Parts: sequence; C-alpha cells; structure tokens
Amino acid sequence: MSPRSLRILLCAVLLLGLAAASQAVVNLESGKVGLRISDAGSIRFVVPGTSGTRQIDRINIIAALNEKAVCDYNEDQDKLIAAYTISPATIADFEGGAFYGNVSSNLPPNVNFRLTVYVWKDQPYAIARYTVINDSSEMASLYLGAVGVPRINGSYGGETDKWDADHHIAYCFRGAEAGYAGLRLLSQTPYSYKALDWNVYSPADPSSDAATDSTRYHQTADPDFGPEITAGGDGSIFSLNAGPVTLAPHDSVTICYGIFYGDSYAEMVAAADAAQAQYSIKLAANTAATNFETGKIGFRLSNAGSIRLIVPNMSGTRQMERVNIIAALNEKAVCDYNENHNPLTGTVQLTVPTKSDLEGFVHFDSRYIDEADPASTPLPPHMSFDAHSYVWMDQPWMIVEYTVTNDSAEAGTFYLGAVVVPRINGNYGGESTKYDAASQTAYCYREGEAGYAGLRLLSHTPWSYKTLDWGVYSPEDPNNDAATDSIRYHQTADPGFDADLLAGGDGSIYSLNAGAFTIPAHGSVKIVYGVMYGDSFADMVTASNAMQVKYQAAFTTAVELKPGEQRPESFALSQNWPNPFNPTTAIRFELQERTQVRLAVYNLNGQLISVVADGLYSAGAHQVSWDGRDAAGHNAAAGIYFYRLQAGAQSWTKKMTLVR
Repeated sequence: MSPRSLRILLCAVLLLGLAAASQAVVNLESGKVGLRISDAGSIRFVVPGTSGTRQIDRINIIAALNEKAVCDYNEDQDKLIAAYTISPATIADFEGGAFYGNVSSNLPPNVNFRLTVYVWKDQPYAIARYTVINDSSEMASLYLGAVGVPRINGSYGGETDKWDADHHIAYCFRGAEAGYAGLRLLSQTPYSYKALDWNVYSPADPSSDAATDSTRYHQTADPDFGPEITAGGDGSIFSLNAGPVTLAPHDSVTICYGIFYGDSYAEMVAAADAAQAQYSIKLAANTAATNFETGKIGFRLSNAGSIRLIVPNMSGTRQMERVNIIAALNEKAVCDYNENHNPLTGTVQLTVPTKSDLEGFVHFDSRYIDEADPASTPLPPHMSFDAHSYVWMDQPWMIVEYTVTNDSAEAGTFYLGAVVVPRINGNYGGESTKYDAASQTAYCYREGEAGYAGLRLLSHTPWSYKTLDWGVYSPEDPNNDAATDSIRYHQTADPGFDADLLAGGDGSIYSLNAGAFTIPAHGSVKIVYGVMYGDSFADMVTASNAMQVKYQAAFTTAVELKPGEQRPESFALSQNWPNPFNPTTAIRFELQERTQVRLAVYNLNGQLISVVADGLYSAGAHQVSWDGRDAAGHNAAAGIYFYRLQAGAQSWTKKMTLVR
C-alpha cells in the first residue's frame, strides 16, 4: 500500500470513529450508488453503496480569488454545522447536506458554502447543488469549479482522466476495467476542464494534498479544456469549472453538478443524460409563472412575486389583477412591483408541500433594470424577497408568506404592505374598495354584481388601509403604473384607514399595510397575507375568517395543553432551556389572550442579533427556538445575551448564555 493510501485509510478510520459521536458524515444510497457527505463538504462516490468500492475518493467545490487566495477542501474548508440528512426529502428520494466555509484557515477568500445532495432510488447518479456565499464585506470576483480525485475500483494510479466534449462530461476510468465515473455541470455551460497527475499537482508531498494555491488557482481559473492524461502510480486530480462570478457582499450564486457511474462508457453517458433530465425537471424549474387551482379559485404566482386571483379557475375571470408586496424606506426609495421587482429564480411548485395541499415559491429582489436603457441602474432600497404560497383544496382562499430581507450594509426602517389592483369580473373601473374593520379585510366589488375579492393581513395587526383612484395614483399615464415613489410611500407609510372609494373608469388601487419594521443589515422579517373570494360579502367574510383560523393552526406554534392544564391566567416568559446552550435553545412563553408578539435577542451592547418570533399568537403556551445565529445566518459569538418578549403593551427580558 502506498504511503498516500495508508494515510487516507488511517484518516478514514479516525473519521468513522468521530462520525459515531458527532455525525461528521452522512451516507446516502440509491441502490446503485452511494455517497458519503462530510461536514466539510466533500462527497465520496462509492459503488454500489457506501460499503462498496470507491470510484471517486472526493468531490469538492473550489473558489479561487487569486494565486494566493483559493478556498479548497484540504486547506480551508471546515464545518459550520454538522452534515445532516433532510427528512422528509423535498424533491428526491434521499437528500443530505452540509454548511461549511473557510473557517479552517481563516484565509481569504471569505466564502461559505451550502451543499445539498439529491439521490433517487435505483438510479446510478446524484445531483450536488452548491450555494456559494460571499461572506466578506467587499465585492468578490471568484472562479468556481468542482474537483474530483479518482479512485477507480478502489485504487489510485493508472486511471485515465478525460473530457468528452460531445456530452460535456469529465470522467475517469482505468484501461479495460469495468467502471466509469464522471461529473457534468448541469446548471450552465462549462468554462474549462483541467486534469493533472498527482505528482504535478502536489510535488512537495505526493502522499497528501499539498498543492499550492497557485496550482489550484490555475486549475480553476485558466480557460480551455485540457488534454486527457493517464495517471502515474499516485493517481490524478481533475476539475470541471463554472468560470468567473462577481458577488456583492453576502450575495450568493448556485451551481449544480451531476455525479454518475456506469460499468461501461455508454452506461455512464446514459446516467449523465438522466441526471441532466432530472435537473431540468426538478431543480431548473425557471418558469415565468406557476398556476394553482383549488377547485374554487385559481391564482398565478409570477417570477417577480405578484399574485393574480382568478375565479373559478385559471380559465375563468380575473378578480384581482395583481397582489404584491411593497417596502417603503422614504419618499425617494420605495421597492414596488412595477419599478423594482426583479425575477431571480423563476417560480417553483414544491414537490413535497410543508403545510398545505399545494405550495409555490419564488425568490426575487429589487434590482430590476431596463435592459433597453444602457443608463438604467437598480433603484434603492436594496432588498430581496421570498414569497411562499399555500393552497388548500376546495377552499376559496390562499395564504402567502413573505420573507423581506434588507440587502444593504446598514439597518433601515421600512414600511411594509401589500398592494391590490382590482379587476372585478375581468373589468377595470366602477368598482368599490372598502375596509371591513370587523374582519380586518380590505376588499373590492362592483355594485350589483356577484364577486367580492379581499386581502387580509394574518400575521400582524393592520397599520393602515389606503385606496386611490387610478387617475390619482398614476396621473401622468393612466394606462400604466407610473406612480411616483412619493405616492407609493404615503400609500404605505401613512397611518389611518381610508373611507370607501368608488373608482372611475380607469380603476383603482389599494393597500393593506403592516407598519414600520427596523431590519438590520442583511436581516429579514416575515409577514403573512391571505387572499380570498366570495360571491357575496358574507361569503367573503366567511372565507376570510376560515383563513385566519387556518393560519393560527398551521403557522403559529401553539403548545398543546396537557390533560388538566389550564389556560394561563397571565402573561409569562420562561427561562430558556438548556442554559447555557450550544447551539440551540428553547424559549417558552404564555399569553393570556390573542395578541401581537415579538421575541428578539440582543447582545450586551443592546444591538439586535435576531428576531425569533414576530407575529400574531393565540392565547396559551408557545415555544420557539433560537439556533445561535444572527439575522444574517452567521454563528453568534459565545457570551451572554438578552431575550426580550413584547406582547401587546407588556414586555419581559431574561438573560441566557451561549457557549461554543
């Protein structure tokens, strides 16, 4: 056995011992292939299962900034949290992942990685999705790629590494032996392919990975597709690269690779093509809009986050042309659908819903530019949004949960709301817009016609309701949404509830607003709205109230009362448990009545670290948890923290200790 093989064997024995205690690795098996995911993000590819024979000893992501700054598995990457299994799986039969970064060396580039691996039963392939996050406070121009260390049929040396330009496959095999293993970049066209004999890659110490950052940089950043090589006795290494990407501070990019095996070259190519097809169906669903139907209503979720309400299904009649989130910083900086919302990923229907019968998701931001105008630049405020929609069959309503993220480097106070453009029974104009205080529903209808469509803020007590005739809202161009940011700001930020409005011939617009939220840099808040329909006002109110009940049951975390346990007679905040803790602790509180709740964590300087709960909670006992991270998702430092519960007009504060 070569010194390198002996060293790897000893490391494997040590890792297996650690895994039993710390779950440092996760094993996924399809029945045809096995994958071992380490908590530092490496993937070991084994056939026919994880107890079988290795074909690729490790696959890992690489991020190269320059010749002296490369984040690679061996020298830099280490866990941020332990490797984990995803259960239930979201789009595949088996899923696992890891979250890691360059914490081992603390050398630039400052990047973190989130790896998710998807495996399907009885398939000879898997898909690895890497999200690369710029964890620095500066722009970063990186070259990204994936590295493979071949170990065909369990042995190093004598293998051939090759690029197949016809099929876009980087693969390895040994002579006439059965066994071909490869990689394909699924999410984009490959930038380059490089292969090196191990002694060229790591000449200073062929028994380990002692390559320089300069070698790693050129292996990742240099263009073109290198020639095939046949390795010497110590083996080889190859990389399939995605090319350059520029990331703003704390911004991210996602790339996906297929990993596959075949006893023959033809079988490997077939597995690669199947992986590409699976990616196109399950991971690359980049549609401009996704339609949902309950049997009572239909709605369209667009890639810029708007919702269109149609009755009784998608072939029916529009009742709301659009519903969209709005975020107002000041009179010159409002993030609104028409001027700012920028599609990022396309809409996705979740294969495995989490709370309802059908669910959709879309991620978008405020960085829209007019591609026809070379001088066009993104307008402030700089924000991003997740819209997660929930639909229940045979119900005339749906729920949408917005996660609003402040993408700027400074905290900001934003007024948040949702805007509705009515189109009752398919027509603009002549509709009435009103606010019903009893059901907290903002709605629209046209006198003498069946059809009432409404909007309700489920997670917070409404701050305000505003409605404008379209000619007042967009006087410069009534045919389009040409309102100023000043008009949009006051429509969102001004307090109070407007009187009823009867729209003119161009229609109307109204908003139901949640109020002001101070969001830290790269922090986020959640607000939840519901959209409903009824043939009559009474039907609409019934739908609105049923939707509120569903929200309370599905979205808030009430703790069931034990037999004989009574509702609390007062408000109370319990001491967190465990305390001290690492990394997660539970916080329990009790409410005497249904009320608005905010539970936040602060450091000793009084700086906001994380918002753990923010919403409308029912009377009774509730439990939430804090995972020891700040609002940006970074691990908070060890030390003493305060957690403060604000429930209605009352507040309580307690102390807890995070250890690392």
